[in-house]
Amino acid sequence: RGCKWEDVTFWIDKCCIPQRHELMPKCVALIEEFLQRCDGMIVLLTWHYFSRLWCVYEWAAFLVYHDPKNVIMQVDAFMRPSSLQLYLDSVENFSVAAAECYDENDRHYLKEKVAEYYYSEAAFEKFAKGTAVAIMGVSCLREASRDQSAYEQDYLPWVALAE
Repeated sequence: RGCKWEDVTFWIDKCCIPQRHELMPKCVALIEEFLQRCDGMIVLLTWHYFSRLWCVYEWAAFLVYHDPKNVIMQVDAFMRPSSLQLYLDSVENFSVAAAECYDENDRHYLKEKVAEYYYSEAAFEKFAKGTAVAIMGVSCLREASRDQSAYEQDYLPWVALAE
């Protein structure tokens, strides 16, 4: 609103962190600072998102500094009645130990980051799950507010997961 395109910048982690380059470790070490400086986060959310440790770490690191309203989730293209349970399961079953890493060396590094920025791995997992349930619940509630069947089928499962 009221800004010009030349004033808009995007930070895309896969593009802005030099992959397989000598600067990569320095950039990765600053990930929390990059995320803190962002005004918003756009997530192309599939049910695989919460199975990937880097994705969840960046999600949580952003939400530590920002209001959940600053997360825009693009899930409509992927979430269907047949895939809802996959989303619910991926959030409910997220754990640092079970999450996937493209490079297994990243797991050790991310566990160190979790230990540095959160008081425990369990607290990190609860934060990631809780924010996912809350944001997904609000996202589903928008649609469900206009349709009773959507309320029951799409929103109430997130309420149940929150309990």
